[in-house]
Amino acid sequence: MSWLLDTNVLLRLADAQSPDHAVAEAAIERLLAGEESVFIGTQVLVEFWAVATRPEAANGLGWSTAFRSPASIRTTPAWQLCSSCMEFAGY
Repeated sequence: MSWLLDTNVLLRLADAQSPDHAVAEAAIERLLAGEESVFIGTQVLVEFWAVATRPEAANGLGWSTAFRSPASIRTTPAWQLCSSCMEFAGY
């Protein structure tokens, strides 16, 4: 089965200070351990960047635009970039 990660899951994975970080990490590890296909859509990447670099006062993470993604995201070879929902659906 294929899974399309939501922005919120990716944000929780990237933010080690989030109370939901461990839950997001465990969920993704479980999918990958079961040899599931895990996709990240281009829209998710745009949303991730918008929230990650938005000031904390405006419900963002307040990261600098010079931010370097956490190793847990950069080094996961199982990520697949999905350019459209049609691609994810197998059309």
